[in-house]
Amino acid sequence: MKGLKLSRKTRSLLAGFMGAVLFVGSMNLGAAAEEGNDVKQDIPDFVYASETDLGSAGGFAVFANEFSNKNHMEGTIAAKYFTPNSNNCFGITERIYNIAVHESYYYYFENIKIDNVDTDKFLQFQMDGSAATNNYSVVFPSNSEIKKDEGEDAHTFHLVVDGKFVSIPINNIAIDISDKVYYVRDLKDNQKIDFETAFTSLKNYSNYMKSAATDVTEISKQGEKKTIECKAGNNVVNLTYEEFTRYYWDVKAADGVDPEDYSLVINITDIEGDECNFEGNGKPNFSIEGERGGSDTFAPAKKVLFNFGNYNGHIILGGCMNVGIILAPDAYVEVTATHNGNIIANKAANTGGEIHQCGFAQKPSDTPSQTTVPTT
Repeated sequence: MKGLKLSRKTRSLLAGFMGAVLFVGSMNLGAAAEEGNDVKQDIPDFVYASETDLGSAGGFAVFANEFSNKNHMEGTIAAKYFTPNSNNCFGITERIYNIAVHESYYYYFENIKIDNVDTDKFLQFQMDGSAATNNYSVVFPSNSEIKKDEGEDAHTFHLVVDGKFVSIPINNIAIDISDKVYYVRDLKDNQKIDFETAFTSLKNYSNYMKSAATDVTEISKQGEKKTIECKAGNNVVNLTYEEFTRYYWDVKAADGVDPEDYSLVINITDIEGDECNFEGNGKPNFSIEGERGGSDTFAPAKKVLFNFGNYNGHIILGGCMNVGIILAPDAYVEVTATHNGNIIANKAANTGGEIHQCGFAQKPSDTPSQTTVPTT
């Protein structure tokens, strides 16, 4: 079934809208499921992680079994269970489009959990600049429908989940965001995400990296600060949670190494208790090439991935830990301050800060060898 493309006149009238707007825009509703249908080329095949590559999961700002969007964020989402919350925006902004790496520019919701049918709604940014020239497809659950409101002049749609009418409309004014809408039921098998298989493969990647420590130039210590100096290629280091939270940390290229020629996996090990709390402005106060996370810091995030292995507790990302990709396939990751870098987790929520999309730009690995670590 095809439906509802905005007219040229309507698009012209609405082009002046700025800021955050509701997100299902100019689109083909319920794209046809026939084999080989050209419109389905907007959704790529999903590639599962290997021992040495995150695959397609690494391309979303959030990839999770459960994700609750409780704050503004800039990036795409793939979730088995997605909970939208009232007035919280998400989507590809121009700076994300220009700076994020290993990107996935579509949205995938296997299930949608509506906590409050009177207030919960989908909000996304209206694009401008280079991002506006690209169409971002959305995959809705098989048990949902997008229905156009009645009336000849109606420009709104409503979301229906399991036959339940969600009161807040999806306004058809976000003309530069979602050109096509699909449902999981419409996709070919290789386009669908099997989240159980995805997380099994991500755990294999995580386990491999835990045993793949490489030879960086050194981890130097000066007072309460430690610096990881990386050689070209993908570096891997193991740090206990106790050591990581006892020092201030910076990552940089070793002498003679181009800063664009390295990546780093930091395996956080020996975590005791059910909470890793990185709130506040104390240690580790982590930085990459001297830069920390924040509203305008993107580029360094792509260099570092934090691997929390099989830790299944609560990880709180706050002011002293706000840059880098997070891999925590068994944990609950809560973002309480703006974080630059993708989040891969069993469960995630941005309760008090933004998530800025930036994937891991992993470099080719050399033969694993022992990391040089000074005596503490």
